Amino acid sequence: MQTIGVQSLTKTTTDTFTKNIWLYYLFAAFSSMDFTRGIFILFFLSRGFDHSQIGLFQSILFGSILLFELPSGMFADRYRRKWSVLVGIATVIVGFIGVLVSKNFYVVAGLFALKGLGMAFSSGANTALLYDYLKTQGSKAKSTYLQVSAKSRNIGNLTLAFAIWLGGVLEKQQGWSYAYGAAIVAYFLAGFCILFFQETPHESHSHEERPSVTASIKEYLSSTTGKYLLLLIAALCFFEAGATPLYIFSQSYFQAQGLDVATIGLIMSLASLANSFWYTFTSFFKRFELKNIILGGVSLFALLVLGYALPYNLTLHVGLFIFLASFPNLVFVFTDTYLHQQVPSNIRASLISIQSLVNSLSIACSYMALGYFMDHGFGVKAMSLLSIPPLLCLVLLGVYFKKAGKISHV
Repeated sequence: MQTIGVQSLTKTTTDTFTKNIWLYYLFAAFSSMDFTRGIFILFFLSRGFDHSQIGLFQSILFGSILLFELPSGMFADRYRRKWSVLVGIATVIVGFIGVLVSKNFYVVAGLFALKGLGMAFSSGANTALLYDYLKTQGSKAKSTYLQVSAKSRNIGNLTLAFAIWLGGVLEKQQGWSYAYGAAIVAYFLAGFCILFFQETPHESHSHEERPSVTASIKEYLSSTTGKYLLLLIAALCFFEAGATPLYIFSQSYFQAQGLDVATIGLIMSLASLANSFWYTFTSFFKRFELKNIILGGVSLFALLVLGYALPYNLTLHVGLFIFLASFPNLVFVFTDTYLHQQVPSNIRASLISIQSLVNSLSIACSYMALGYFMDHGFGVKAMSLLSIPPLLCLVLLGVYFKKAGKISHV
């Protein structure tokens, strides 16, 4: 009878694990189905906004993320991470609906701020939710997280590729409301999946005994490991400042070359498919030191983005964009996993939120600067200026690796 009971418990645990992992994969799929992702710049241009205004909208978005990242991460650590994710999803849905019905500059700016709030509640919390759950599944938690994280990113990019392509088709055949409507439905389904994900309670302390999140953060960041981690976060934020605006403003770049919305959507879709291609090489790259993966990836990006200054060639620049928009995500898989490994469970969402906060600040500045230069003399060749932030990243990485010493494989 005891053996039967143990077998039943094991089967229940296995079933719960399988259900949770599938729910997370479905969440990754639906939350990536932003049918407007590859064409939303064109949507706002069609409504009379210029590049500087769109750059300001994006800066407001990331400024809002910056403002709410740490409070939302502390909320997720203090209460439940899946509720934090659900609040984020609901807020993003409201933002989608709002931009469809309003053309007022100030209203749209407010909606971008609202969307930033939603993204802040989701970022950090969703990966912390997964990592802490996997930690309860045995000694291979770290490798399991890397595998599940890479696979979920792969799934997300495949579905994003499909959504971007279909978004362009929907806009061309039916109009913008259909593309935004499809995104709203997808986000509802993402919320449904995360609602039924079984969350793992915080480790080591009961609710009454648990020290304050703020005190735990201060204690960790005052340690040698914490100080080095902040230096790495500061370095990587400059890589983000180059990679993120490149993807978004390339929509405008290709439109300036005479391509239509559907074709641009297809190009953006191919970039997402390329992400999936790189994720299949995660196991191969695990054999290299994290130091070499990061330095090599950032250096290659900084060099190739200068290609935007060359005379336009369809084949060259589409290929260049697809590589530059996809390869950095392979680097981010390893850096994200490494960061999770360095952070205690009880403040994981908060520390990842600090990373997102720093990223948001650098990306917001990059958006504003790039939008300004595109509207004031440089035109679309201003894209080549995105080589500057990765160069700053390399300088800080040099300091980090000199101080922190050799880092083991992820």
